[in-house]
Order: sequence, then C-alpha cells, then structure tokens
Amino acid sequence: NLTPGETRTVDTGHLVAFSQAIGFRVRRVGGLKSTVFSGEGLVVDLTGPGRVLIQTRSTDAFLAWLIPKLPKQSSN
Repeated sequence: NLTPGETRTVDTGHLVAFSQAIGFRVRRVGGLKSTVFSGEGLVVDLTGPGRVLIQTRSTDAFLAWLIPKLPKQSSN
C-alpha cells in the first residue's frame, strides 16, 4: 500500500494491478534499442495513495518455469 504522495518504481513486467486512485507514469530506462527490440526497459512510476500488486517473476520467467510442469498431451 502506498501512502499519499509515496512513489515506487516498478518494472512493467512485474506489475499486476493497482487501484484507481494511484497515479502512474510509464517511462523508458536504458536505450531506445533495448526498449524497441526486446520490450524491456520500461518501468512505471506509481504514486499513492492506493494499493499496488506486483509479481516476483516476469511473465517469461513464469512461463519458463510453468510449461515444463504441465502434463504432456497424448498423441492419440
């Protein structure tokens, strides 16, 4: 939970949701090349008051962990 005026910067790949009262600004960090070609390098500055939900794994890291654990489909 962010108090009024409190600001946190979060990698966009880890942001899940935030309450409607939160102010936000997406910005690029690093070079334009890394942002355009990899989709990385974007962060969001969140300013309270309100609630912010983040995940510890990026989407790619989560899928890399999850997919090997899924049941294999049979080839009938």
